[in-house]
Amino acid sequence: MPVSELSFLVVDDQEFHRIVTANLLQDLSAKSVHHCANAKDALQLLKTVSVDVLILDLKLAGMDGLEFIRHVGLSRSSPAVIICSSVEKGVLPCVEAMAAAYGVSVLGCAEKPLTGRRLSELVEHYSPMSVPAMRAIATPASFTPEEIVDALENGQFEPFFQPEIEMKTWRVAGTEALARWRHPQQGLVLPEAFIKPLENAGKIHMLLRSILRQSAQFGRMLRDAGLQHSMSVNLSFESLTDMTLAEQIMTVVASQNIDPGAFVLEVTESAATTEVGRALENLARLRLKGFRLAIDDYGSGVSSIEKLARIPFAEMKIDRPLLVRAGRHESARVVFESSLDMARRLGMTSVAEGVESQAEWDLLLALGCDMAQGDYIAKPMTRAQYLAWARDWPAKVAARSQTV
Repeated sequence: MPVSELSFLVVDDQEFHRIVTANLLQDLSAKSVHHCANAKDALQLLKTVSVDVLILDLKLAGMDGLEFIRHVGLSRSSPAVIICSSVEKGVLPCVEAMAAAYGVSVLGCAEKPLTGRRLSELVEHYSPMSVPAMRAIATPASFTPEEIVDALENGQFEPFFQPEIEMKTWRVAGTEALARWRHPQQGLVLPEAFIKPLENAGKIHMLLRSILRQSAQFGRMLRDAGLQHSMSVNLSFESLTDMTLAEQIMTVVASQNIDPGAFVLEVTESAATTEVGRALENLARLRLKGFRLAIDDYGSGVSSIEKLARIPFAEMKIDRPLLVRAGRHESARVVFESSLDMARRLGMTSVAEGVESQAEWDLLLALGCDMAQGDYIAKPMTRAQYLAWARDWPAKVAARSQTV
């Protein structure tokens, strides 16, 4: 996003650097520029003005930048942060992880004095959605389990579909079904508003049945249209403890005359590393029936490689935050490369989730990732939109190859 569309607050107790940075922002036509010499004044200012980006020195006198980030996050009004401070290379990933835990997004780090070029590079990462996921779900629409169950029974839920692309060939290899609720008054409702209430009420199986049935029907439509795209559906941990799960899924897929091998069942990293026998039994049974298994959101939890290796996963879907960190820090890049290497050694296809830019695509290609999914390729779509997009995709790929 251009500097001219953003409001800034510079927090630095060194007057020279504070004024130089403020003047730089004004020269770049920033929408508004504020500056403070200490964190306490900055917190007071944030109560009265709207700020998109903080430019912050971590080594502030009194309340330091780390404590300031914590207070900003707890205030629920958090702008994104650019750290303008001399810090050791290994410290920044820790600061970013800390900030994310408080609901604050760090766009990156710059040395003093900040230059216009470096500033422009960093604000390219900014978008209104660049704040961490916890900010987006801090105040979701409040629905009771009864309301959600009624909506399920009335057919208000449907899957949207987001494609997965082979990086070397640009071929569409598969698509993931993502649950959406078409609320008659509030419009399209995202999963963070209904997944947890359904899980807490023990009703998540109702959502799975609905999404699975519709996804299988769409999978048949894709096959009939000559599109050999695999279909991915998410399974919750609660679903994995239902001993009728495998038979339910098999019945739905068979009703559409679809080969189980064309279905990918995704489970989160935390569910995959569980010690619950029922869940492990279901995963083994689903694999025996021919379904492919994928570990979802890899990198979002703390897992044991030994625990992952005991389940015959076909795919490793790597969580977006790990990709973002790999683009900024050498240590995170090493972790990302190690994850890709582990996937290869275990016979898994690696899929990077949440790819949003050409730079991220280029990084994944250089690191040898197999597949990518994200808004850079296509946003989640309805069935009709997906079919139209899939028909147009070969022509887009052909046009691209002529310009490369």
